[in-house]
Amino acid sequence: MATRSETQRKKAELRQWLLQACRGGHLSAGQVMPPIRQLAAEHGLSLTLTSEVVKELVSEGVLYTQAGAGTFVGRPTSSQAPLFLMVLPHSPDAATHLMSALSGFEERIAQLGANSISLDRPAAIEWQAQGKMPPLAGVFELSEYRSDPLTIPHGVARVVFGDEAEHDGTVDRVLFDDFDGGCQATRHLLRQGHHNIAFLGLHNLDLSPDTFRWSSNRERGWRAILEAEGHLTTDLAYHPDFRIDETNGGQSAAAALASRELVQRTDITAVVAANKNAAQGMFDALRSYEVEISRWPVVVCFDSIRADDRYSEVQVVTALRLPWDTIGREAADLLWARSRGSERGPGQRRLVQMRLIPRLSCRRNWALHASIDAMS
Repeated sequence: MATRSETQRKKAELRQWLLQACRGGHLSAGQVMPPIRQLAAEHGLSLTLTSEVVKELVSEGVLYTQAGAGTFVGRPTSSQAPLFLMVLPHSPDAATHLMSALSGFEERIAQLGANSISLDRPAAIEWQAQGKMPPLAGVFELSEYRSDPLTIPHGVARVVFGDEAEHDGTVDRVLFDDFDGGCQATRHLLRQGHHNIAFLGLHNLDLSPDTFRWSSNRERGWRAILEAEGHLTTDLAYHPDFRIDETNGGQSAAAALASRELVQRTDITAVVAANKNAAQGMFDALRSYEVEISRWPVVVCFDSIRADDRYSEVQVVTALRLPWDTIGREAADLLWARSRGSERGPGQRRLVQMRLIPRLSCRRNWALHASIDAMS
């Protein structure tokens, strides 16, 4: 009976033989693979172990399977390649983060030898209603708000962006690691010598926790680090006291109201803002209350911020960059694995980490050293 190490060696040898055969031309692109039974006999492996090796190479794109026809060498031709749909909340033309996520998705799908198509949600629903939707191998729904019905046929892989209330374990999810982002932001400020670090959120504590869940998770990270280091968080978290929508000015206006008390406190020297809109609202409040720039707190926020005349100072604020391109790639990998059968079991929650981008606000009294002219 073969030992475990001998079995692993034979599997590695079969894998290497297949790779060399495919890449060296012994097995040409599009050629049907030798039967599993033949490979097993030639390499002294069981049918199960031989199948495992072949499935690994299929998941890596070295081989591909075609229903009812078998396993083939290389990547499928364009006409045979599976098609994956990315559903966007709206046109990505004016949204940098959507373009980044779409690029990551399309590039990864192309690397895997498949085809991709992107539609905004209304267009996808219309295509379905009119019978125009081509056969799909998988669907990635980037839109975080999925109130409109989009029918995903049985057997079609599905990945969604964000963390919703229902966790039935049937849907794969990709989302940013907001808790870790809150931890990173707070650790950064502690390293700068700050102790009274406030959090400015956009979630209302009296409403459903599913509203602005990402803001709530970032606050949890902030609170966890401060409390682990022995610092109090009492009276240091600020939130809007109403539901945010465009009729009441949106996120920035809500944050400006929520931070009225915060900006007048002299004991708070640093703030973790839930996102760039929260930071911008706080800057509005600082101006409104005519707080001297020497007393402006150090700020860490989330999202990359584009400077403009109104918020020219925020481009120097340290930020947690959200890698939207990685969101697209992770979704593509999950769809590919599910559609090929190499990933089975309950739905996954795949977390994407953010990267801290230290800027001028790393320095103490940063506002003193940053003139408005220099920052615009």
